[in-house]
Amino acid sequence: MPEDNEKKIYVTADMSIGEVVSNYPEAVAVLMKYGLHCIGCQIAAFESLRDGLVAHGLSEKDVERVVEEINATIEEVKKTVEEKK
Repeated sequence: MPEDNEKKIYVTADMSIGEVVSNYPEAVAVLMKYGLHCIGCQIAAFESLRDGLVAHGLSEKDVERVVEEINATIEEVKKTVEEKK
């Protein structure tokens, strides 16, 4: 069982942008922050998060940071929802 301080991974850089947005709509704000305004375009359904971010000028290190931020955002939303129960 994971410790409370372990980072949970919901999203990886190899997932398609469409899959990320579909499963975790809270990720949209993070993607928009980093210039991925093409969330609804047809390519996003198949393009990996890594490929999309790199195509928009981000480095591999930036990709890692964005993925971490998306996962942290998802975790925060899940905690907020859980607290409201």
